[in-house]
Amino acid sequence: MKIVMVCTGNTCRSPMAEGLMRRALSARGIDGVEVLSAGTFTRSDYPASHESVDEMRARGIDIRDHRSTRLTDLNLGDALVLCMASGHLREVKRSAPSVNAHTLRDYAGLMGDIRDPIGRGPVAYHQAAEMMNEAIEIIANRLAKEGV
Repeated sequence: MKIVMVCTGNTCRSPMAEGLMRRALSARGIDGVEVLSAGTFTRSDYPASHESVDEMRARGIDIRDHRSTRLTDLNLGDALVLCMASGHLREVKRSAPSVNAHTLRDYAGLMGDIRDPIGRGPVAYHQAAEMMNEAIEIIANRLAKEGV
């Protein structure tokens, strides 16, 4: 199984979501799931933002080596694509109509997009991470029950 986290630039939300999902799956003993992240409008090889790195470090997750990837550079195939906001979902569906894509929070049965924290300071990154983590914990629990 492959899970792809998607945001705009692949330097803030989706790298944090990737790290959070990897940790959640590992905590449940779920192996064999490839977790990646990508951006709908980015260039490849940008590092994660300092604020994202700091927020994840505070949670015991190291994303310092992250480098951005363009969504179009990935083979989505049968991946589960989880988007941070509805605009990302529209872009995914436009470029790959048959892909299994959802917003992260909707897939977890929650409401609302995860607002882009860029330029809004550490509190915004913390809030975004909290919203992502809430959804990811629900999804990881579901995957564990399904025996993924």
